[in-house]
Amino acid sequence: MFRAVLLFSSICIIWPSIAFSQVPLGPDASTKVGRMLDSLPAHDTLKCTIHDWKPFLDFTFRFDAGYFVRCPYEEFGGEEFRLATYTRVTPQGGSPMVFAELMAVPAVPPEMAAKTNLKRLHAELDMSGGFSMGEGEYQVEVLVTDNRNRFCRRRWSIKAARSHSQAEIALALEANTVSHIWPDPWDGKLADKGEGYRVTILLDAMPMNPRESKLRVWDRAFLMQSLRSMLQHLPCESVRLVAFNLDQQRELYRQEHFDSEAFRELAKTLRTTELGTVSYKALQRGPEGVSFLSDLVRKESAGSQRSDIVVFLGPTTRFGQKVPANMAPRSQSQHFFYFEYFPFPGANFPDSIQHLISVLQGTTYQMHSPTDFSKAMQKMLGQLDREREAEKREAAPSPSLSPRN
Repeated sequence: MFRAVLLFSSICIIWPSIAFSQVPLGPDASTKVGRMLDSLPAHDTLKCTIHDWKPFLDFTFRFDAGYFVRCPYEEFGGEEFRLATYTRVTPQGGSPMVFAELMAVPAVPPEMAAKTNLKRLHAELDMSGGFSMGEGEYQVEVLVTDNRNRFCRRRWSIKAARSHSQAEIALALEANTVSHIWPDPWDGKLADKGEGYRVTILLDAMPMNPRESKLRVWDRAFLMQSLRSMLQHLPCESVRLVAFNLDQQRELYRQEHFDSEAFRELAKTLRTTELGTVSYKALQRGPEGVSFLSDLVRKESAGSQRSDIVVFLGPTTRFGQKVPANMAPRSQSQHFFYFEYFPFPGANFPDSIQHLISVLQGTTYQMHSPTDFSKAMQKMLGQLDREREAEKREAAPSPSLSPRN
């Protein structure tokens, strides 16, 4: 047990002010953690399960993989506890990279503990972790340890390789290379006035897998990756960003002047947002929940600060109700787009956002892969360029006719 105590304590010593998010360790700390991982006893002492998530190509042309951990709350007796999670990823023939994360869970309130049987409740702690890599074969080791000196672990192998349809894609990471899963921050660069567009992005913070109810680490990374890619390619004079969750029918984050600092704030908001439950008010609204979408559009169509372009961005939703035309006011000068991600080809059924975009006479681009996203961006930019050129021609004065002799 002494080794487990050292293992948990080391992360607190290295980062006394850690923000409870997955971060890569430096060489010295990685070596120290590696020695501890290699010398642990054979049998787990913490009742947890660790499930792996197989590699897939993300929207920044890197392979992402990961895991999620489930621990029954009864393991901790309703008391406050902390968990440290270590992930060691070793490429074939290469050096390992080690990630670490802390999680603090408060105690069950006394008034609730007095009348709650945790064993009957069957409640679970559910958390996830992930990393990015280039093509190659890797060994993954995950260790979870708590402040009672208990631990559980799992080791498995993965292979990241492009499919036949992805053969021409240039990958962002070299083969047998490991990196953190979060994309680089957006640089916040905007186009000069008159050279770009006033843009609103409505980011639907939903899991990529419609069967899931929680945002996993790869869901959050996907949202930030696709947002960054869009902002890097779309000439924006200004950006308004609204992150929302349609299941809960509420805004999670709004920033009228979105910049590089706001990009970091959004990432933090997504990391700390719990989406495992749905508000009873949202459930009561039922099919009328489409009014939440209409309210979002109504805010963007009113006032002098409305944007030229309004883009919905995110995975397909579980809502399929149609939006009545009278609930979707549209400004003639606005363009509406929906970049809709489908995790499973062949299940492209229209959702409520797609119905809304149709009423607004906008365009929906359906995506299954980074290639689809890139093609959709090119189509949108081409459409905007053609319409802007047409507007310039209409605004140009007609040439004067010379009088006849």
